[in-house]
Amino acid sequence: MSKELDQSNSEHVQDVANGKKEAVQTPEAIANALSNVGAPSPWGRGHLKLYMACALIYLCSTMNGYDGSLMGSINVLPEYQEYYGLGDTGSTSTGLVFSIFQIGQMAGALFTWVCDWRGRRLTLAASSFLICVSAVFTAVAPNLSSFIAARFLLSFFSTINTVAAPMLLVEIAPPLQRATVAGTYNTLYYMGSIIATFTLYGANIHLSGNIKWRLPLWLQMLCPGLVCLGSWMLPESPRWQVAQGRTQAAREFIIKHHANGDAEHPIVAIEMQEIQDSLVEIQGRSQWACFDLRSLYKSRARRYRLMLVIAMSWFGQFSGNNVSSYYLPLMVENVGITSTNMVLLLNAFYALSGWVAATIGARLHDIVGRRKMLMGSCLSMSIALAIVAATAAEYERSGSTPSSSASIAFIFIFGVVFAVGFTPMQPIYPAEVLANDMRANGMMVFMITSGCAGFVNTFAAPVAMKNIRYWFYVFFVFWDLFEFAFIYFFFVETKGRSLEELTAVFAAKNPRKANFEVNTFSTIFILNYPPYPGSMKSFSILAFGQALLAAATPHGSELPVRQQGNSFAGVNSFFLHAFKQQDRLEVLDAIKDANLKVLRIFISPTGQNAKNTGSVAMPDIEPKTVGVWDDTQLKAIDQLMVEAHARGIKLTIAIHDRYQLGCWGSDAYVYKYKLPAVDCNTHPASANNVEFWYSDKNCISDFQNRIRHVLEHKNTLISGSPAWKDLSSHIFAFNIQNEGQGHLNNNIPPHPSWWCDRATFMRDIMGSSKVLISTGGGNEFPNSDIPENWACKALDLVTIHSYMGVNEFKNKGPVALQRAKSANKLMLFEEFGATGSSKSATVGQHIDVFNGLGVPWMPWQISKPGNKANDYEFWTDEPTYDVVEDAAATTTTSSIPERTPIVAVLSDGTVTDTYLNGQYLSDQGDTPSTFILEPSNGRLTTTIGGTKNYLQTVIPLGPQLSFQFDTYQNILNNQYRYFDKCDVVAGFLSCASESGSTLIYWHIESSNIFYGNENVLTDVTTAQFRFQ
Repeated sequence: MSKELDQSNSEHVQDVANGKKEAVQTPEAIANALSNVGAPSPWGRGHLKLYMACALIYLCSTMNGYDGSLMGSINVLPEYQEYYGLGDTGSTSTGLVFSIFQIGQMAGALFTWVCDWRGRRLTLAASSFLICVSAVFTAVAPNLSSFIAARFLLSFFSTINTVAAPMLLVEIAPPLQRATVAGTYNTLYYMGSIIATFTLYGANIHLSGNIKWRLPLWLQMLCPGLVCLGSWMLPESPRWQVAQGRTQAAREFIIKHHANGDAEHPIVAIEMQEIQDSLVEIQGRSQWACFDLRSLYKSRARRYRLMLVIAMSWFGQFSGNNVSSYYLPLMVENVGITSTNMVLLLNAFYALSGWVAATIGARLHDIVGRRKMLMGSCLSMSIALAIVAATAAEYERSGSTPSSSASIAFIFIFGVVFAVGFTPMQPIYPAEVLANDMRANGMMVFMITSGCAGFVNTFAAPVAMKNIRYWFYVFFVFWDLFEFAFIYFFFVETKGRSLEELTAVFAAKNPRKANFEVNTFSTIFILNYPPYPGSMKSFSILAFGQALLAAATPHGSELPVRQQGNSFAGVNSFFLHAFKQQDRLEVLDAIKDANLKVLRIFISPTGQNAKNTGSVAMPDIEPKTVGVWDDTQLKAIDQLMVEAHARGIKLTIAIHDRYQLGCWGSDAYVYKYKLPAVDCNTHPASANNVEFWYSDKNCISDFQNRIRHVLEHKNTLISGSPAWKDLSSHIFAFNIQNEGQGHLNNNIPPHPSWWCDRATFMRDIMGSSKVLISTGGGNEFPNSDIPENWACKALDLVTIHSYMGVNEFKNKGPVALQRAKSANKLMLFEEFGATGSSKSATVGQHIDVFNGLGVPWMPWQISKPGNKANDYEFWTDEPTYDVVEDAAATTTTSSIPERTPIVAVLSDGTVTDTYLNGQYLSDQGDTPSTFILEPSNGRLTTTIGGTKNYLQTVIPLGPQLSFQFDTYQNILNNQYRYFDKCDVVAGFLSCASESGSTLIYWHIESSNIFYGNENVLTDVTTAQFRFQ
């Protein structure tokens, strides 16, 4: 298709600065990485010092709990009420005194960005000091107005403090203990409650006058005062230090505290990479990005995430819990407990029971799961409050002592079930459902929403309890039932889910439903002996995707036909590496949000402000002279590669663009070989006849030098500076050329073997690399759907481009797919698109065809935010993006195939060096699949994604047997047959099936159809499963 760019060579892009190295390390991954050398001792000197620092930070969690119980307790003291003229506990003044704390929280949430501006430790120290100052103002306030103002300041600085504290806590905690450290933090809320309530209880017994309520107000500075005084011994976050360029300081912290002083311990390098990788997504963002809220709502998946954050924050403050926290004394007074000492004692034990329950809940959430715990809590709270309302009504009617006791008991039960279900998850669940780049703004929304809900609750509660009494509890009975229903229908389960899995869940049309669907297909392997010349004269095993996978039974519920096939979705954005960084990151975020797994780009010159994107000028790698290199563009792609990898996206890289051969641009080849430079915008494309370039041996030699230069380029931003040809973790495939031989000879390639010859050359360089080699498509079906491509052993992937309408794919797609099946090739619809008012509908129709066939697809093309459609582009504010986002969720796999080596090993260990010298296409990751011949039953097995799979026949009793690996359950469901009683005979694998004992031969007919039986057919290449 048209790839017109403004050609401007007046500016060259500066080299990309040293960036972040890739690493994605979970605590589990770190533990696995350390399995051979052992983790640092959790009781080492460095760890113990760190635990002391964490204990100090824990005190910050007490502040909100202290205030909630303190104000509820002093509100029952006559001296306090008389001093400030509050009088009636149901007055609006009482509600304002309490609710001003929530107003301060909402205001403070707008200033939490100082944690990134000045660091976590300084923010923590300064906010702790200012909390102490505010506490003094509160304790000495001479009138109600100043008391309310002082409480606002207290809340304002407490909010900033309680944001900085868990942030610092998580970032300094030893990685293998991080979950425990983080989960315990929020339970310390109740320690503040306990300190406040028992202080009030003791003061009421032993003191008299105003000091009995002023003393607890003075003591409100106890915990923040300790934090302020001890802040000098707190370390700064290593993550923040790396973000500020203080890498050495961060490294020294990790050596001292996480490695217990051992600078050579592997955990040092692992953590440094973890930190650097975690910063990739936010690298280059403006310091004012915290005020840009578009990241919260710019796609449907993000709006769903935001909905869960708002719901969780509202439910956490509006389930009846705030009423019990601030107004428990008033609640128990309403059921006949009038003794001030007894009221204060009950308040103290309420806090103590909540702490115990919250601590238990923190553990149960990782066992039972978030959804079940939250739903159980809502249902239990509703039942408890229903009983409280009924017994309170009975007490009002009759003054019954048992009714009063029952009310108090179920008020306590309500507090316990809330603490078990909600308290541990209030800060954790929102952080889990938010994407990395949403988290800062999302947590700000969380705090503002929490403050708003708390304000409504605490301001209205005293009036409501005075005027409608127990009916106020009835309101929360039904509200908690609403919460139960909302959580059931909308909340997703985050327990045990990785970030990538949650991304796929939120990309679905119904994330809650998708949360419970397991779209795991068994993988089919077929041996293929590649007779093409080159270095790989050995076995290869390729995943026979597309139609054959449709025969495999999915685990769980049956999926619709459109979801069958080993498919995935990607997108084109061919000069994204030339975008300005902020624009580039926004595009990458949009690709990630839509669950698109592959991004396709070109190595070709780009003009400044190409397609009105604001892009920078990007010279070709051979800008003026063939063979004279300028790696500016490759370095820009290095940066894009790292940024994409951090978002779970791999690149397809077109090594060259055919349209730079004088059609819509002119590169160094045009000038060296005097190719006809005919502008294809104003002339027929056929006038740009460059057939010579595809056949001349000098042209081919020059182009192959370009190929080698690209494949051997090293990405210095990644640990070890690996060459691109070895970067299967970041690169999905190399296009030999974008739309090679396009617009030549009526779209029939004049040199059909050109792709295979170049692919063979590439595979000799790449060796056993897992990166795929693909054609790069053509401007219509006939460019790529040719016998020479299907027959080429060096080509892994044949890509199809067409803009001729959906019927083109509907009519020609199944035929091409059958050729792919016969040739054991992966096929990809790599370019398609639409324009005009029906663009979104047309794109959707295309994708329906692709998903029906089970073929991966990549639309042309996603552009920068706010860039209006130009040459088939679309952006997130267009309906086309929503169509693509929804459709991507219906593909069957969230990962993409790659070449992966296989080893074959006997389980009894008697055979060594038993590498099966070959490869297969697999989406199971980088871990080699291990074949095990089990001596007990003679069955050949391999573990795929943690599940054992068995070698079995596809066609029971068939004279020509096809083989695949599948799970035990799928074999039973499909009535396939095991190959059992396998043995090694003269070095070859021999197995018995229902057709009798036989050596397993793998036959390749001239049509590339595979058979396996004892009959040696004619016109075949025969290979055997052999243990070397």
